[in-house]
Amino acid sequence: MPVIQNDSTLLHTLIEDAREQTSDVWQPGPYWANYAQGISSAIESSGLEDFRRNHSILKGYGDTHAIDQPLWSDSTRQKLCRKVMSLPFLSRIERHCSSLLNISRQRKNLYYDKSYQLLYRILELGKVSGSLLPFAEDSLVGNPPSLTIDGHTTTRKTMECLVYLSLIAMHTKEDQVKSVVEIGAGYGSLCELVHRWKPEIGRYIIIDIPPIVYVSTQYLKATHPGKVLDYGWSKDKKSITDKDIEGRILVIP
Repeated sequence: MPVIQNDSTLLHTLIEDAREQTSDVWQPGPYWANYAQGISSAIESSGLEDFRRNHSILKGYGDTHAIDQPLWSDSTRQKLCRKVMSLPFLSRIERHCSSLLNISRQRKNLYYDKSYQLLYRILELGKVSGSLLPFAEDSLVGNPPSLTIDGHTTTRKTMECLVYLSLIAMHTKEDQVKSVVEIGAGYGSLCELVHRWKPEIGRYIIIDIPPIVYVSTQYLKATHPGKVLDYGWSKDKKSITDKDIEGRILVIP
């Protein structure tokens, strides 16, 4: 299995350059601004080795419903609540809430696993989607929660991207797909599947906000070594031509 690498220099460059942008046009909106700050802190604290099991890194764009979230987070307010709830006369309530939460998680995971097994069977019936099912095998980079269907070790996010890939394949001729621009690519799962479907694709450009663009950069470097052009490569260039990125994956903020 490929191993994802951390690159603190790239992460800090992306974050610092984003802060220097004075126009709101180049800043995340109010919803994402809060997420981006928390995700950056989580990446610096935990790294990317297990990022697909880390709700603090994936929240807002990843498969977080597959992750068991703690009863309390690491925020200052939550830490204070945790201390209060550990008092003898309140600890029983906390244990009861934890028990209910665990039962809810087990039921939720069973529901989602059955839902995605059904999705697999539906895709299996399609003339186009059925031929793409071998791509359901997940790279498991980032140590995600997984499930096994017909011998394929897959994940919920990969199954969702398989639906997108099926739609792309259904509505285009394979030899027509010469370049792709994806805005808001998450950690790069669709890009990964498109390249497995069509390895010879000419150009794939991903545009996203820091620090999510950092996650997709490092993820795709692990799944497609030698093909990714990152922000360190592009930031000082005055222009980028088709020839510069032919056969590559360009990931830019």
